[in-house]
Amino acid sequence: MMVATLQEIRKHVLDDADELTATTGMVVPLLRAQIDAGEAFAPHRFLRRLFARHVILILMRLHEEPGKKRVGETASIASLLERATADEKLSPEEAEEFQSVLGKLVSNLEVDGVRYSDLKDFRVAELAHSVHPRIPRTASLPFSAIWRFAHDTFEVVLAIDQRLKASGCPSIDDLEASFDVWIDRGDAFWASRINITDS
Repeated sequence: MMVATLQEIRKHVLDDADELTATTGMVVPLLRAQIDAGEAFAPHRFLRRLFARHVILILMRLHEEPGKKRVGETASIASLLERATADEKLSPEEAEEFQSVLGKLVSNLEVDGVRYSDLKDFRVAELAHSVHPRIPRTASLPFSAIWRFAHDTFEVVLAIDQRLKASGCPSIDDLEASFDVWIDRGDAFWASRINITDS
């Protein structure tokens, strides 16, 4: 089996981080919106569910453990750290420092009332459409906690990539320096299309 290079894994992680911040930025204005309160299935509600679900799926990709699967190699933050250490672009101490930060993000998520294992179960149920979950999937997944987890995950990816560039890795795609850039873009996009008022 061919092994993915550092640059291939890094590109995948950067793409996921970019998609994470874009998707989060598009859903936040819809979560704040007071639109069509009486409509049972308004388009904004469909988009809100779709984007919120996608945020969780991207987070689970980014936080996946390293490993080789039948169709390829896991391209997650942990895989990136492992490969960057093997290629001597990060020291083992630097990689351990980032792993520690990732562990704290999961601890903070659980302090916020969302069990990491519930996010994993959500992913499995969403990806395996034949699985009917025993408990409602969204019951214990408040988006405020998910938003903080997404924001902090994005910041870790940004910090890792800045460290990799400082160690001589060529630039791939520059992530936006601020997670809030996409929140502003989402606000502007939805405000131009539907009547959004802050709650």
